[in-house]
Amino acid sequence: MQSYITLHNHHIGLSHINNHMECEDYSLSFGDDNLSVAVICDGHGDKNCFRSALGAKIGCEIAVKKARQFQQYLSKNLGCENTDFDILLHELEEDIVNLWRQSVLSDAQENPFTEEELTPLSANVQEIYRNHQRMEKAYGCTLILAVIMQDYWYALQIGDGKCVALYDDGVYVESIPADEENCVGNRSTSICGSHALEDFRHYWSQIKPLAVYVSSDGIEESFDEKGLFNFYYSITHWVQNDGKEMAEKQIEDLLPKISEGGSGDDVSIAGIVAPVPRVSPARQSLEQIETKVIAAENQLSRFSDLLANTVEESDSVKKRKAEIEQKIRELTEELTKLTEESDALAVDIEHFDTQIQELQEKKGLSEEQVNKAHKYLESARNFWKKKLLGLGLLKEQTLVAETETVQSDIKKEMDEDEEGDVPEVLLNTESSSDIESGTELGDTIVSTDEEEPSLLDKSDDSESDGYEDVEMSETIAVDDIIVPKMSSSYITDDEINHESRLLGEYPVEQNVYKYKKKQERIEEENESSRNAEKRWSIFKRFRGE
Repeated sequence: MQSYITLHNHHIGLSHINNHMECEDYSLSFGDDNLSVAVICDGHGDKNCFRSALGAKIGCEIAVKKARQFQQYLSKNLGCENTDFDILLHELEEDIVNLWRQSVLSDAQENPFTEEELTPLSANVQEIYRNHQRMEKAYGCTLILAVIMQDYWYALQIGDGKCVALYDDGVYVESIPADEENCVGNRSTSICGSHALEDFRHYWSQIKPLAVYVSSDGIEESFDEKGLFNFYYSITHWVQNDGKEMAEKQIEDLLPKISEGGSGDDVSIAGIVAPVPRVSPARQSLEQIETKVIAAENQLSRFSDLLANTVEESDSVKKRKAEIEQKIRELTEELTKLTEESDALAVDIEHFDTQIQELQEKKGLSEEQVNKAHKYLESARNFWKKKLLGLGLLKEQTLVAETETVQSDIKKEMDEDEEGDVPEVLLNTESSSDIESGTELGDTIVSTDEEEPSLLDKSDDSESDGYEDVEMSETIAVDDIIVPKMSSSYITDDEINHESRLLGEYPVEQNVYKYKKKQERIEEENESSRNAEKRWSIFKRFRGE
């Protein structure tokens, strides 16, 4: 095999220097009489990939190791490459991915992630790493490998960057086309990805190039195509004319300038160069030109389709916008109407709140009146019970029954009265059994010829005689008064002296007094003729029997 010269170099980018970041690119090369290897790895700048510099270093070392093992395997199994070289390369890609993942996970176990590394990450990513999931992502990087053997040469790539082969006729070929679908802008496939095996691309041929270079996107983005090819031509020329050491020195001096004047990113390059024949300046073959024309036409067609789709989507969006604006106008009008209705209801609510407050106040006053009425009724009945029992004019059992009946009626009327007014029965100065007057009841004790004053008109500073200080009157039913058998001698002097106050203040006492006076006259005129039968008939007529 013709002896090839291998070289490599990588340098930190200007942006990483300014941001106090480490170089995340790495490069390696290897060469002997049977094998020449060039490989670069570009660590991801994503903050979640905080150990990508180490991942790039591990990737380069594993790629060289596996390339050498692959060459040894082919040497021991002569003719196996004739079966299907693509299958063999796919197996090599799988070996590289598996060994890389084992290596980075082993490092994560030996050197656990620190709080300083995890703190800048989002809470979700921190939780994933703390649970020891997807640990390999922290080491994520791309990889490009080029290998020239005795009868073959091949290249493997995952992610962005360039692999360019130089031929002695001056034709420079990008052996592995760019992945324009998955590697756009800052987005790239990675060896740490869950679909890494599907994302690998490779190329192989029995026609060996004069030189082959692999470089990271930091170099690719610093040149246009012509400038990049001139850069590779210059390196090849330095190697062939000035030697490996001088070429490496010039590359080392040139890489910082490329980053500073170009992408600002980390830069890395590795190459395999044949010492002879002399390299020619880059020129394009007819096939390359035709390929570029086809690519340009395809790009034009793609952009035309995108433009038509975009215009169609734009029209659809404009139409939808007009519909939304119309809906907004309708809803605005409806909102105005509802707002006016709401304001009107607010006025009504305020009015009702005022009414409720007034009614609550009235209800409170009514409750106080009812309580006073009950208190007065109880006090009055107790007073007259004692008074009439002392005079022998009241049947105790009848009074109790009447009291219970009146209280029951009062409670019923109170329950039906939502305004809390005082029951009508408490405002009357006469009982439900009207006291009749006439000549047929000449022996009766009550007369209604004169208007009886009400207790409601009583002065506050008058003497109460056992009543509570409540403005309410009560009348004793006539059925509860018994026609007496006694003479006027049973009326005491104190009660006679008290007659003027009784007449002016208490209607029931007034009736009692009238009864007493009339009874005296009756006793004087008819004392000799009255008998028990006549008194009993008078009493029956008085009761209405």
